[in-house]
Amino acid sequence: MRRGKNATAGGDAAPPRGAGRRSGRRWHLNATPLVIAFCCVSSLAVLGLSFYSMDLVQESLNMLNATTEQRLRALASAAVHIVPVEDLDRIRDAGDMDAPVYADAKKKLSDFTEQWGLEFTYYMRPTPDGRFQYIVDGSYDEETTDGPDSFFPMDEEPTAVAALSSGEVTNEKLDDTYADGWEGISSGYAPVYDRDGGIYCVVGVDIIDKQIVSLQKSIRWLQRVQIAALFVAVISGVAIILMYRRKVAASMQASKAKSEFLSNMSHEMRTPMNAIRGMTEIAKASGDVDKKDYCLDRIDTASTHMLNVINDILDMSKIEANKFDLSPVNFNFEKMLQKVASIVNFRIEEMRQEFRIRLGRNIPQYLFADDQRLAQVLANLLSNAVKFTPERGVITLSANMLEERDGVCTLQLKVADTGIGISADQQARLFGSFEQADGSTSRKFGGTGLGLAISKHIVEMMGGKIWVESAQGKGSKFSFTVKVRVGEPPVAETRASRVDWGAVSVLSVGGTADTGNYVREAARRLGFAYEMANDGEAARALLEKNGAYDVTFIDGRIPDIVDLAERIGRFKGAHHIAAIVSTLEWEVIAERSRNIGIHHFLSKPVLPSDIVDCLRECYDMRHSARQREREVDSLAGHNILLAEDVDINREVVLSLLEPTHLGIVCATNGAEAVKLFTEAPQDYEMIFMDVQMPEMDGYEATRRIRASGAPNARTIPIVAMTANVFREDVEKCLAAGMDDHIGKPISLGDVLGKLRQHLRTDGACGAGAHAATGAPAPADAAIFGRAGQARPASIDAPGDAGDVGGVTCEQPVSAL
Repeated sequence: MRRGKNATAGGDAAPPRGAGRRSGRRWHLNATPLVIAFCCVSSLAVLGLSFYSMDLVQESLNMLNATTEQRLRALASAAVHIVPVEDLDRIRDAGDMDAPVYADAKKKLSDFTEQWGLEFTYYMRPTPDGRFQYIVDGSYDEETTDGPDSFFPMDEEPTAVAALSSGEVTNEKLDDTYADGWEGISSGYAPVYDRDGGIYCVVGVDIIDKQIVSLQKSIRWLQRVQIAALFVAVISGVAIILMYRRKVAASMQASKAKSEFLSNMSHEMRTPMNAIRGMTEIAKASGDVDKKDYCLDRIDTASTHMLNVINDILDMSKIEANKFDLSPVNFNFEKMLQKVASIVNFRIEEMRQEFRIRLGRNIPQYLFADDQRLAQVLANLLSNAVKFTPERGVITLSANMLEERDGVCTLQLKVADTGIGISADQQARLFGSFEQADGSTSRKFGGTGLGLAISKHIVEMMGGKIWVESAQGKGSKFSFTVKVRVGEPPVAETRASRVDWGAVSVLSVGGTADTGNYVREAARRLGFAYEMANDGEAARALLEKNGAYDVTFIDGRIPDIVDLAERIGRFKGAHHIAAIVSTLEWEVIAERSRNIGIHHFLSKPVLPSDIVDCLRECYDMRHSARQREREVDSLAGHNILLAEDVDINREVVLSLLEPTHLGIVCATNGAEAVKLFTEAPQDYEMIFMDVQMPEMDGYEATRRIRASGAPNARTIPIVAMTANVFREDVEKCLAAGMDDHIGKPISLGDVLGKLRQHLRTDGACGAGAHAATGAPAPADAAIFGRAGQARPASIDAPGDAGDVGGVTCEQPVSAL
């Protein structure tokens, strides 16, 4: 290694139906092993090529190193003869550096160095004290040149010592270890012999090896990176194979689920359609009025089922199109539960199941949220519970408030049943679209497989989550939470009650623990006196002791309910008897109920508001409310324009409104509607406008009516009557100049509601009076299934703000 004065050591054909799907699934199954085999072979090929390329690169590097080392030795051997030994022996100390022989030797070495592209060429001899003495070199740089005045320890140049001791040419290995100050330089040494054959000194040649060593380092790093990349590639290949297999499995599962869904859909839609068509033919062919009524009842049931299926499909399509929105309103929580219970109650009673509702005491009476969507979730969970629970099973709906913060309540609702249960594997896919716990259940129990997916979406939009706890054969418990705001009670219910509750006495006979708790809670809030009796015998004892009570609630399951009611009726001063019954229990006592003094019926399960509503009704705070509720609005003298192109739709509207004596003029398209209005605008007080009609649609017809210049063109109410029910559809109607919207299929309640809202009825008839005065219309009475007996309706009587009961204007059940 070259040393310096200031240096130190270092240096195809059409297939049959279904064949495409089956062949696609078979292709996936057959292709999976092929893909795995291809990935394995490709990985092994890449691995082999990588190792082969690394071996080639390493071999090339070794050859380059060997060539460089051979060049070092060859140049060192050639440098031996540059300066004769006699001339070297004449250069002994610093004084000889001025002699011509020194200059001549330096010139020869410099020419040799330049000729062969070396960094340095130099001679150095060993000294008796174990050092090397520089003799002469080929450098003219004052910083790097060395002469006979320069010495350094021999052990700092072991390669030069090896040349001296062995008498052979030696060279340093090409690597990245260097003497300090001489980084990137490698050396070769050759012994210089005198005339006697002894080794006089050594000659050294230095080359720059930075590029070679840098290449060596790069190749080493490249090898490491290549090995790491191969490892990552192998791992990635395995992961891709696993992901591919899972994706294929998921794709097959999704395909299977959708196929089953389509099959179920076909079944779910064709079954009620078959019933509708069949019952229609039977009714047309029969002259028996009772048989026609039976057929109409079955048609109504089948059409309701089909409407629910269509609603599920529409809701799912809105969810997937990200157009599913909530419409929060103030609503009475218990009334919403009553509405849901009325939907599933009949089926529960058919199955002879027990239905319980348990409410936490701290839930606000009025809430602000989308009550229809909340009711949809509950109705779906309850329908499933009824469907999968055997006869005489128990279904429990419970609601509790977890917390209230800044006017926002977190409610937890649960639907528990004693049904067939759900396994852990089935629970994992329960809330997916087009999924049911078990595909075979669709044929046995029915259903679209969309209800729980829609319910999950609704719950999450309301800031909550939904989950299930279940085991096969041990029933299921579906729970969900929602965040809702505390609502405002209607103005009519904030007025002071005129009932002297302190003078009221109530007797509750039999019933569930929940019913007794609700009577107790109502008494606590309102302040009336009450007694509890477990059975008829205990009730008779209380009657003998205390005399008649103002109101007596009797559970329909009391074996001697008729005898007990007759006995109560004979007591002097007895006022009201209210029976808490199911449909089947009502049928047992229906014939004798009026004669024995039972004039009030509460449908099971009973809620606190049912108790209070019945008490208020008994005291007839607004005695005409019930009668008004049963009457149909009389709209004689009022005239409207109906624009509808479908004959049967016009017939439905005309038939529904026939009892109101409303004057209706029909137009079969938008152009005809515009013509009829512009010819006699004063003849019409309101327009029902279909949207999709031939010649001119409802949007354009509305715009032309508004621009017609007629005196009432800008003010006449125009209500869209259309099956387009998405929010953007409603907004489009409003943007076209319409005032309101009714979704098809229409219900009488919806139509009457719009008529009450937009016609001037002077508050003279039925629920129209409520619309005119601004007070909420009373809720529709729930109807007992086959019996056709209306439960006494809740009345819109004023009450204390803290009352358990109370009434608000409800949407019809069909809105669910």
